[in-house]
Amino acid sequence: MSLVLIGPYGVGKTTLARLVAEQLSLPRYSLDELASNYSEGIEDGAGAALTSQPAYDSAALEERHVYLVTTFLNEHAGEASILDLGAGHALFSEDNIERVSSSFDNHLVVLLMPSNEPADCHRYLARHNGLHPEKSTKPHLAWNRYFLAHTSPALLADSVVYLKERTPTEVAMEIVNLIKLASPNKSLNSSALTRAVNCDVGRR
Repeated sequence: MSLVLIGPYGVGKTTLARLVAEQLSLPRYSLDELASNYSEGIEDGAGAALTSQPAYDSAALEERHVYLVTTFLNEHAGEASILDLGAGHALFSEDNIERVSSSFDNHLVVLLMPSNEPADCHRYLARHNGLHPEKSTKPHLAWNRYFLAHTSPALLADSVVYLKERTPTEVAMEIVNLIKLASPNKSLNSSALTRAVNCDVGRR
């Protein structure tokens, strides 16, 4: 199994995935970075090749994400690694939740959120993305409104970690501890990951 980080746009999934991977000496894979590797197999609802980028809230984009996410997660199901998904990769309709859930079930899924208060989440994400030289040029406000109103991230997640203005290192340590304390059916019990977690936590 692998650890999978999901969350809204700009919450810090990639940064935290890197930190956790470094702490545990494990490989990290980002679906945003690797999506083009899988694009040849993507089709639209009519079975035609899907080559353009659909709107963020469209059925066509969700169909693309069903293919990307299931392929990506299944590819890494048998190894100990840290995976981070783009914000849209955790947004699915009720019908599509059934299509992707078995792929998520093979991993420990952690939902990253700025806070447990919706208003605080919107303020944090707007501020964080607005200060980023690349993210500030994207329609991040609309993307995150859509994400925060969606029900599927909470359905897919095994645990929720709230940033609450903590440093990335502090949040990463909480995630490492979550791995150590995961229930048996969700524990990342590959020998490599078990050794990495035990050694890392034992040093603290």
